[in-house]
Amino acid sequence: MEDLHPDLLLQILRRLDPPSIAAVSASSSHLLRLSSDPHLLHHLSLSTWPSLHYLPTPHLHLLSSKSFLSDAFPSPSSAAAGSSWFCGGDLISAVDLYHNHDLLLSSVIVTDTSDPWFSTSPFRIDAPAPAADAPAVDPARLRLTWIAMDSGGGRRRRAADLSSRRPVSVQRHWLTGDMLVRFATVLGPSSVAAVVVTCGRRRGEGGEEGCWHVREVSLVMEEVEGFCLNGREGLAVIEAAMGGGRRRKAEERRRRGGRSF
Repeated sequence: MEDLHPDLLLQILRRLDPPSIAAVSASSSHLLRLSSDPHLLHHLSLSTWPSLHYLPTPHLHLLSSKSFLSDAFPSPSSAAAGSSWFCGGDLISAVDLYHNHDLLLSSVIVTDTSDPWFSTSPFRIDAPAPAADAPAVDPARLRLTWIAMDSGGGRRRRAADLSSRRPVSVQRHWLTGDMLVRFATVLGPSSVAAVVVTCGRRRGEGGEEGCWHVREVSLVMEEVEGFCLNGREGLAVIEAAMGGGRRRKAEERRRRGGRSF
């Protein structure tokens, strides 16, 4: 293996996903050095989360960090806890919504957490809705990642995936008739990060109900009993998730029901 030119090996590594890269890097010191190449890490981040193409310029350095991939790809442990270390300012969300393997929405949202209104209001971050001409969907086949990032940096743990990737529930709203697709991850002993994708029907020219289309995508922070947290409380939970441990591979596989997209 070491007789192969490093450029050839890097081209091979570019075709792997982050878990495979982690496995390869543990096999030899030579592959460990290659897997830490900043250009390779940058490529892996962008190919795994297309929304990172829209990351603000001052934060692009995150994509060349191996710690970013190790933080963002696994899910935070449900036992994650720790003191607050969030550097303040902006909370960056990178959102990618898929229908099967087709990308419907890819966006970066920057939330000013220093705003007093954010601290005292119910924690909610809205992603832009897909384009009006986005294709129809089967709500049960939606897949989503929501990567939260600390814009300040300075500590190793600075990102976390807040989405379950696959829906934990698909239910029709009793009043509006919209289909609510819920992605959720338990953060800590009593808090849940929930991303709700609202799908509605577009009526045809004759007034008949048409196919499902995505209308809204929003992140909320809740207690396990369903009560909403305010911005300050929700941010504290996300801080602990960023700074806490990560689920082991077997636990992650059980949680997500096999390999994700």
